[in-house]
Amino acid sequence: MGRPVRLGVLLGPPRANIKPVLQLFDVDGRTVAFAKVATSTISASLLDAEAAALRRLERRPVPGVLAPQLVDISAWRDRLVLVQTALPAAQSSRQPTILPTAALAAIAASGGIRRSTLDASAFWHTVRDVGPSHWHGLDVSAFAHLRDAIDPAVECSFGAWHGDFAPWNAACGEHHLEVWDWERFEEEVPAGLDAAHWRAQVDVWADPAATWSAMCHDAEQVISALGTPSSGAVTAACYLLNVWMRYRHDAAEFVTPDLRARTAWLCDVARAALPDMKETRP
Repeated sequence: MGRPVRLGVLLGPPRANIKPVLQLFDVDGRTVAFAKVATSTISASLLDAEAAALRRLERRPVPGVLAPQLVDISAWRDRLVLVQTALPAAQSSRQPTILPTAALAAIAASGGIRRSTLDASAFWHTVRDVGPSHWHGLDVSAFAHLRDAIDPAVECSFGAWHGDFAPWNAACGEHHLEVWDWERFEEEVPAGLDAAHWRAQVDVWADPAATWSAMCHDAEQVISALGTPSSGAVTAACYLLNVWMRYRHDAAEFVTPDLRARTAWLCDVARAALPDMKETRP
């Protein structure tokens, strides 16, 4: 950091992509940066992805959105460490309380919006493999049923997404929405995925049918802000397949009780989605 710092270590609950986070303070106690330490192949790949995303955001800032700056990514005792600046409002209590539609639309459009059918996209070929119908003792066949109910010939708007957008990864700054934790950032995904993820995070454990309805509505809000025709229901269904793919990948060897319960709840949301998906097919 070019100056003396003090370290605080933040430890969260056990999970597949666990990584200690160091909070860096100056000698007067002000937070100046955060450092993430990789503890596995998965967390190392996430740090690499976040470094790439931060570089991209520095080259092409998103209007209305402020991201941290990458300070360094390098190895320490064979552990990958990523250091990024702290954002001004990150330590405040100014988390967004309603869906920040304009900011999510700006992120989605940050690399341009293109139109394509689902089956012509790399995204669809990634998420359509839902794996076996049972996973660590859970019946997860709902994801296969949902995949089969989606019309792959439907046309969607494709853009970028933060990948883990939730109230605790953002703060309302003076002139920007401050957003951090960009390790899941991707391009060429159905526009509106961030809105569906937001709903899944703030509604977790809520009535699955109500969550599904709200998820579709939130995705539609972002799609409408982009001014491109797309189905919020198809986007929300694609989100469910995507997050299920993420869970299967990250938890191949390590499954927590919380992740099992969350997966079971998402299966119920997927079941609630089936009637709407059947209506979208020709």
